[in-house]
Amino acid sequence: SDTGNLVAGSYPVRMAQFLNSLGVPAQSDSVFGDGGSAAETTCANDGRVSCGGFAQQLGLNGIAGAFFGATASGSAFTFTPVGNVDSATIWYATASGNGTFSFQCDSNTATNINTNAATSYTSTTITCPSAGHHTFSVLWVSGATGTYFNGIETFNSTSHAVRIIPAGWSGSKIQDWQSTAAAYAPQSAVVTLAADAILFDIG
Repeated sequence: SDTGNLVAGSYPVRMAQFLNSLGVPAQSDSVFGDGGSAAETTCANDGRVSCGGFAQQLGLNGIAGAFFGATASGSAFTFTPVGNVDSATIWYATASGNGTFSFQCDSNTATNINTNAATSYTSTTITCPSAGHHTFSVLWVSGATGTYFNGIETFNSTSHAVRIIPAGWSGSKIQDWQSTAAAYAPQSAVVTLAADAILFDIG
């Protein structure tokens, strides 16, 4: 896996295109993880994303590497998927003392999410008024300890399709993916996500 999973022509996108060519509806309109090094980040390699005030949290790993995190006010993290969608699920970590962030579709009413809770890997889903091209925003609201999320999964709730999550993690080893050190650690997070199928290829 490498940062190629973040751009058009990547394996997840090509898999979706292949399935669609066979008559199986599929989409790959999600973003997960911020890589495994300062040199390879989602912010630098995925044109659908603007990280704003959210920074790569090396060492705080979930699916596809580092979490995105913010500890103070700043500009929003934004994600603009290519396909027509009407819903988005954000996957994030909760822990005692963590803060609150907001999650929003375009300029619609934002949903505040309090992550000050027992340690877990969990999600919240928001909807847009209709399917189309939308921008989803994540904004730090409060909490100096920080707010941390792993990824955003978008989809069209009015149509059935295979959803393909890009989970490439450059430089990762099998030991990285086996971590269950916390509820949001990679293996724990994969179990919670509960995908119907997982394609795993590691060198």
